[in-house]
Amino acid sequence: MKKIAAAAVLLLSGIFTAAYAETNVNGTLEKSETWSVKNSPYIISDSVTVGKKTIINVQPGTVIKFKKEGKITVQGVFNCKGLPENPVRLLPFDGETFYEGLVFEGKYKSIIEFTVFIRGTIKVEGGSLIFSNNYILNATGITLFHFAKAVIKDSYFFNNTYGVYAEGQKMSFTITGNTFSKNRFAVYLQRFDDTKMLIEKNNFSSSNVNVTNYSALDMDCKNNFWDYTEDNKIQKFLYDKRNNPKVGEINFKPFAQQKFAAWTPPSQFQALVKYYLSLKRPDEELPKVTIGAGASGFMPLSPDSLKEDTKFGLGLNAEFQLSINGVFRIGVAGRTMSLENEKEFYKYKLDMTDLLINVYWYMGYKKDMFLMPYLRLGNGVALVSTMYLFDTGDSLKNNDIDYTVEAAAGVEYIFLKMFSIRADAGYNYTLTPNGKNISYPFLNITGGIVFDVPLFLSE
Repeated sequence: MKKIAAAAVLLLSGIFTAAYAETNVNGTLEKSETWSVKNSPYIISDSVTVGKKTIINVQPGTVIKFKKEGKITVQGVFNCKGLPENPVRLLPFDGETFYEGLVFEGKYKSIIEFTVFIRGTIKVEGGSLIFSNNYILNATGITLFHFAKAVIKDSYFFNNTYGVYAEGQKMSFTITGNTFSKNRFAVYLQRFDDTKMLIEKNNFSSSNVNVTNYSALDMDCKNNFWDYTEDNKIQKFLYDKRNNPKVGEINFKPFAQQKFAAWTPPSQFQALVKYYLSLKRPDEELPKVTIGAGASGFMPLSPDSLKEDTKFGLGLNAEFQLSINGVFRIGVAGRTMSLENEKEFYKYKLDMTDLLINVYWYMGYKKDMFLMPYLRLGNGVALVSTMYLFDTGDSLKNNDIDYTVEAAAGVEYIFLKMFSIRADAGYNYTLTPNGKNISYPFLNITGGIVFDVPLFLSE
């Protein structure tokens, strides 16, 4: 209960803090700064440079949001130091787009620890980085290049393109105590001479390829847990000389028989990730519901007996519509129509009540369009009631529940963003048990109210 309460408090504080302030960061930072929760979120829209004599310290709980071209190039020092119960958050601005992320170029050592990192890239290009106790997911991953120095430990890599990608010469890196789960390439190695590396005590699980050796040199990856204890199954998720004779071998033996007790993201991290991944993009529309009612008219064309008895009928309709996305919608519609006529020896009356499930296709839909053409297909059941009342006082009544299908084309106009007027014309065909199927063209005019789906219904 204490963990749940702490996670709830952390989540709420993060939400309210995010609404408290906003700081846009631009250009080259020549003076040392401390980035705090109070001034979060920090918005990185384009390229930002941390100068060679500049130190940026990011406090626990601080939120940094990157737009698509957002990038922080670190020539000085950039330290993100969160806490187990209150991590730093590095996120896409719109909750979805991949971004440039962090690039470490300077000769000084930077530290990233207890940080949630979503969608971006961390590049070490000749710089030095200690990366520990972090949760990196849905991201491009960590990439190491020539002269890079890095210690990557005790972190959790989930559903990334790369966990760690290393390519170059004269690098020095350690990858230990990490968990790699469901990544496309957990560790990808393409190194040359004069590189020192250590890859041990990691847990590999459910990635497409656990380790890729795309170098002519053999690679030591001993003392790791591979999710299997049989050599052939472990090798199935390794790419090396066995797959391509032009590259070196991966030495994976001896290997651990049981999973290491590696660091895993605490409940506070998990709560934040679930919240951030559920956020809607700023330009994404919420599902919408339309409730409306209106008038209908129809003109029977068959059977001939019905066509001869009357010319047209009128009625009412009601509709409930839910948008799947902007282009496609589904709905339930009810319609009741009646027609009657008086002949020389009798009176005739027809009542039709339809209940239809409809699918709508809004052609050429764009957000904030207010005049939209659409096509509609529907099918359902129809209650067909007929009555003949003769001058003799006798009567003949019949009630049937029949299958009905119809197609229509129409146009919808939305005004004040919440009121809708829809007009469509189409053709209906109703199958009756006596073989005298009813067909008719119709016209519907419907007015409605449009509103966003309530949160509880959306979830």
